[in-house]
Amino acid sequence: MSRFSPTPVLRFISAFVCGALLGSVLVNITTGREVDRLFWQNVQLSSQNDALQETVRSLQQQLSDRHSTPTVQKVEVTLQEAPDGFAETELMKVIQEELRFLIGKKLEPLAENPEIILRLLDGRRYTVNERELAIRLRILSIGPVTRLWLDAKVVP
Repeated sequence: MSRFSPTPVLRFISAFVCGALLGSVLVNITTGREVDRLFWQNVQLSSQNDALQETVRSLQQQLSDRHSTPTVQKVEVTLQEAPDGFAETELMKVIQEELRFLIGKKLEPLAENPEIILRLLDGRRYTVNERELAIRLRILSIGPVTRLWLDAKVVP
């Protein structure tokens, strides 16, 4: 029986391969975190862009209409409690889309019947990122800029 004795060249090659593997793992971890951060930022900016485009459309329509009846010009949604940033961004996008029909509506009927918005959102459940979230309407302010403050909790 002969014993295998690694030569210095084999030791160097094995150390090089191990170092390359370790280096690639570290690079993968750091770039993965950066990609996640950039993806989340992209989702937030896309949502913000959609809201701003809706505001521009509303203002353009208001300029073309020029009627004296006060209307809803913008809907602002604030999530005070959300499970995480991704869920918050996606939920805000969905709720903004659902409330888009309010823009351009007369304020008087909404101010007289705020339970329309309350019944539309309070207690409603949404599925975001494979989790079911329940919405609770905390505060509602009806005006040219209608504001809603909501909480979102994960439904067990």
